Amino acid sequence: MDSDAIVFYEEYYLITHCAKRGSNLLESDGHKRLLLDNINFFRARGLYQLAGYVILPDHYHLLISPAEGRSFDDILVPLTAYVTHHLSAVSGLPKPLFRSVAGVRVVPEEKLNDALNFLHENPVRHGQTGTPKDYGWSSYANYYLRNESLVQLDRIPMW
Repeated sequence: MDSDAIVFYEEYYLITHCAKRGSNLLESDGHKRLLLDNINFFRARGLYQLAGYVILPDHYHLLISPAEGRSFDDILVPLTAYVTHHLSAVSGLPKPLFRSVAGVRVVPEEKLNDALNFLHENPVRHGQTGTPKDYGWSSYANYYLRNESLVQLDRIPMW
């Protein structure tokens, strides 16, 4: 094994991160794109494996497996700091833009498909679209349409 290889935990976590109360901070496609670019940036740097995501106007969810030795602070602090800095500059909104993490849940292997379905159905539940395939800001396109134009995933097997 390559001594520089990154080792990942076997566990996946579903993370919910919300904008400040009452804020639709991520409503614009440009703001969603900035967040997604940063999610991809830190994934490419080896902080975590990204199995799924969804970005809605007031919150986002990530399904990740952190690299061994990485805490959620190691992941969310730089991600949130960079996104906050740039969105605050563009939007003129006062900092902080995000609340503390609303939830972190361990997802057992046998529930990974349920977690992905939760992500992909989230825009429907929140009235953003009629079907998951019509919502462009989730990992649905990666899994079902084989489209990785927005972000590359570390796909989990679908069963």
